[in-house]
Amino acid sequence: MSNNLIQNLNCSDVYRAYTLLLTADKDSLETNTTLKQLAGFVGEELDNYKKSKSTLSFNDKLRATGEVVIRDIDSKQKDRHWTMYRFNQVEPGNYRRIGREFYDTYNTLDLKLRGFILKLFSVTEPHSYVIKLSSIRKLEKRIHMGHDTISRYIEQLKDLDLLDEIGDCLILKVKGLIIDQPKDKQVKKLIAMFDHMIEFNEGNNKPLSRECMIYKKYKENGFKERPAAEQLLAELKAGEPEAVAQAVERKKEKKQPPMLYNLAELQNDCSSLFKISPSDTLKIVQELYEKKLVTYPRTDARVLSTAVAKEIGRNISGLKNFQPVAEFAQGAMESGTYKGIAKTKYVNDKQITDHYAIIPTGQGFGALRSLAPTALKVYEIICRRFLSIFYPAAEYQKVAMTLSKNGEKLFANFKYLINDGYLKVAANSFSKKKDDVKYSPEFIARLAKIKKGDKLSVQGIDIKEGETSPPKRYNSGSLILTMENAGQFIEDEALREQIKGAGIGTSATRDGIITKLEKNKYISLNKKTQIVTPTFLGEIIYDIVYYSINGLLRADLTASWEKGLEGVAEGQISKQEYTDKMTTFVTKYTNLVKQIQNQNGITGVFDKTKVFYAKGGGAQKKETRATARTGAKAEKNADTQ
Repeated sequence: MSNNLIQNLNCSDVYRAYTLLLTADKDSLETNTTLKQLAGFVGEELDNYKKSKSTLSFNDKLRATGEVVIRDIDSKQKDRHWTMYRFNQVEPGNYRRIGREFYDTYNTLDLKLRGFILKLFSVTEPHSYVIKLSSIRKLEKRIHMGHDTISRYIEQLKDLDLLDEIGDCLILKVKGLIIDQPKDKQVKKLIAMFDHMIEFNEGNNKPLSRECMIYKKYKENGFKERPAAEQLLAELKAGEPEAVAQAVERKKEKKQPPMLYNLAELQNDCSSLFKISPSDTLKIVQELYEKKLVTYPRTDARVLSTAVAKEIGRNISGLKNFQPVAEFAQGAMESGTYKGIAKTKYVNDKQITDHYAIIPTGQGFGALRSLAPTALKVYEIICRRFLSIFYPAAEYQKVAMTLSKNGEKLFANFKYLINDGYLKVAANSFSKKKDDVKYSPEFIARLAKIKKGDKLSVQGIDIKEGETSPPKRYNSGSLILTMENAGQFIEDEALREQIKGAGIGTSATRDGIITKLEKNKYISLNKKTQIVTPTFLGEIIYDIVYYSINGLLRADLTASWEKGLEGVAEGQISKQEYTDKMTTFVTKYTNLVKQIQNQNGITGVFDKTKVFYAKGGGAQKKETRATARTGAKAEKNADTQ
């Protein structure tokens, strides 16, 4: 995204332009996205893009930057009108790369704050996340914002732990902001200079400059060798046995109730809580539905419809007859919060396709006695999730302290619950009681009194060693959620947007897919833990496809087909054109399979995989397996060259 575009638009329009760019073709930088569609992507009303008495329209402001060409397109169809946006090609060194991850991660932040992050990123030092604040006036001029507004937004980002401040420098800690790798000789020389200065000073027991400290902190992110950590430990233990509080910041943080259950979320929680499979969960919730205890279970929606929201008081009132949540149902009715639920994020007709979220009906309590213990627990968690949305957010107190000892800055962060809000509703009656309080009342009281300039006694300083952990294995529930959100693995931004909200299967079929994979012995499902692992047969099947028709394993394949079907539906391409493309695709891969002669290579892959399924093979180190599989794929690549 052009720095000129980022810096000359206001915060809101910067983010809108970034979102519009996500829909553009990577080569031509063109997009036919309508303002209505863009407003939907950003999550706001279309009126915000129109001209008013005091402001230009969004399109007019884009034109004014000189970075975007906008023209109308004649679709040759009645009542169909398009606008084409073409962004100028960026100049080397005068742009910033912002990935789709930024959009996916921070779409709940305030719109202006999202845009401000991008404006800060446009003024970072080359190949870094560092913004120098030696002159705030220069920053104001570059991003065209006032001092007070900049300061307010900076404090908000610090509160969200998206920004660090060291001396007169800011360091962004935001996902999706992509730094170009330094390739020029000057940058390489600069890096070499920093490395030399750090090595020389540390070797001669000399203090590091502030610039070297910043470089080292964000290059290494901790000590890689114990002697270096022990040296710092010795320095900290020397001198006065006290640390001085240089800064103490206190902020309150709210945690909102989660969205309501759809089938995938319910299956995931049941897998974790009760160690039951997705198919068993569906059977249980289907039974609850047939006994009129809950609404229709096969749904992908996590919100209510406007029509249901109007009558929701009946559902709540009925739950006063269900003892585990009777108190909370009574509290929700007395507070009257349910009357305004239609104006919250829990009600959205646009996010509902066929059915709204799974909620209790407030009826059918005569059937409770006939329920199995697990079914009764499933019903309880549905009721608690439902009632939670009528209670306030949980509140936490955050305390961030910057301490100084022997010239070193130390940082301490604390977070504790001050108002349980909806959490008292969400706590299941059958769960083991967990003490959410990490700190004693005495410690919290002492923490509340600490102010800037106070001297704090240092009781001890230790070295803590850690290591990275591999990703957790899928269980049946987390696999269901991954299938629901499979589109997130598509790298192409346009195609990922195309399949947004879709995934592998539907709410009604995903558990069936897992069951079939298990029945065919492609995967193994541990009944006690619900952990899912591949079988030897499953890996062989995967390897055959991978080394034969790899194109069928591309996550973006389905998205491209969906895009084609949408084009047919909207009249952009003909049915025959789409059919011809599909025929060509199928013919291509059919002929490829007929001609391929890779039996010897495939046999070698099987032999390397078989080792890990032999008796006792599971005890081998994970990295050995990874090396073997990588080697196999390298051999495959060599064979095809």
